[in-house]
Amino acid sequence: EETSVARGPMSDLVPRDTHTGQPLRFAFNRGFARSDVLHIDIAADIVLTDLLRSMPAFFGITPALPDQTWHLGFVYTSGDYDDLIPSRSLWRLKAASQRLLFVPRIQEVIGEKDSQCKVYQEGLRQWAVTTSFSEEIGGMPECFELPQDRQKLHRLVAQESASQSETQHQREAYVYKPEGAWGGRGIEIRFGLKDLLAPEAGDDSRADTTSCAFNPLRDVQCLGLEKVEAPEASDSEAACQAACCREAGETVSVGNLAALPSTGVEGSIGHGVCNTWNWRPEDGCWTGTARICSSPNPTFLGGWRGGHRMHRREDEPRAVLQRYVLDPVIYQLEGIRPPLRVKTDIRIYGAVVSLDPLRIYVSRHGYFRTGYLERNYSATADADFLDRLVHLTHHIPKIENGSYQCPTAPSWGDPAAVESDAASGGSLRKWFHIARDQNGLDVKRTWMNIRLALGLFVLSARQQLACHVNPVPHACGSVGFQFFADLVVDTRGRAWMMEMHPTLAVKSHGLGDPEGGWVEVLTRETRQGALGTLAMF
Repeated sequence: EETSVARGPMSDLVPRDTHTGQPLRFAFNRGFARSDVLHIDIAADIVLTDLLRSMPAFFGITPALPDQTWHLGFVYTSGDYDDLIPSRSLWRLKAASQRLLFVPRIQEVIGEKDSQCKVYQEGLRQWAVTTSFSEEIGGMPECFELPQDRQKLHRLVAQESASQSETQHQREAYVYKPEGAWGGRGIEIRFGLKDLLAPEAGDDSRADTTSCAFNPLRDVQCLGLEKVEAPEASDSEAACQAACCREAGETVSVGNLAALPSTGVEGSIGHGVCNTWNWRPEDGCWTGTARICSSPNPTFLGGWRGGHRMHRREDEPRAVLQRYVLDPVIYQLEGIRPPLRVKTDIRIYGAVVSLDPLRIYVSRHGYFRTGYLERNYSATADADFLDRLVHLTHHIPKIENGSYQCPTAPSWGDPAAVESDAASGGSLRKWFHIARDQNGLDVKRTWMNIRLALGLFVLSARQQLACHVNPVPHACGSVGFQFFADLVVDTRGRAWMMEMHPTLAVKSHGLGDPEGGWVEVLTRETRQGALGTLAMF
């Protein structure tokens, strides 16, 4: 078997050029240059090495020499795709024999979450999609861009405040994601919009606190903070908050200015970052960036006081607010008593083989992720969002917290026990069992909803990327792209696409990703999903 893999597939299975009869050839970043000629992209080099090993072994496709014509063109960079400068001749492609896995302007149109939301909403309007689609299928949750949509959002805040009869279960929750955030960093979730927005200009209701303001925490302890060395900061709750303000280089609010004894520094000291503060008389003052905060617990954590930072109007960073899916597919962990039920989302791999005509392939190989494995999922009150790890399914926070649990893998020696225990993730195959057996969903209908949600998004993006509207001239049918998308499926089986990553989906060993060799089950599913969708080209 090893010899067979090393030699590649049988000759009659190798794709060949219809004109020469020779095996197809591939190229990597051919026709692109970088503005910085001395730049070294180590991640791109790792991906190239992977392709040099995998493409001949699995498909019999060999790398094209510099003077040879290529048939399949891969494009990848670990940084901003604007750093890749295409040559003038790049787009002179032959649709009948060449396919470039990169679409002109694709990163500009759907490279970021805020632009994806715009494209999707424009598609809904253009195609006159009725509300029945979101009610029965799903789609992409509504998004707002900050600071551009601030006024619109404040109007929504006013409507929320005016609706006194609205119960908490009818309220919408929103996810705040700052620009450039990855791995769950910087994300906040709240019911309503008020605490996620900076105050409007002229709003004096928070005049005393907007200089350095926090959402209060009571009987809550946050981990990942550092003890403040100055003993006067531990004198009182107000002194601790004032110390956090000064640490961040911000003006201390009027109410707390007198609480911190004079240190000979006026206004602010600004020597670090302080997003959270925690204080209790017997434990003193702790500040910094919290890794995780507990739920309110007066019995064991009584006396702890603190605060999470509120957003300010001045210098407000770009961010996206998106409606939060409150009722995701829930996974009840195996062998845990009392029962523990956690949130899930899924990662799907696919390929837009062609935009002209539109051809999309979605792989059944992917994986699911979970929330924190040590607390039941709940989203009924504001306090439920204090522990972000219950709601964030990203791998990195769980790994950093030491709470990531690997699923049982095939190489562990017991085929009957593969993915039979509680884990922080697993194959898409297992997730469908969870959706059916634990959530009562129709698997075929759910899979159809996933494909329809992805299809409508790609169809919307096609309105700006297709060859007949794209400002960069190129041969119709000569370009496509690979993607992986993150979706949340709710308890009604509706599929909600949170975002799509329109880039090469190969996760090579050495990149540091859990699905790139660290977690076997996720690696196998990613490998099959990524290489399987490449086969569609």
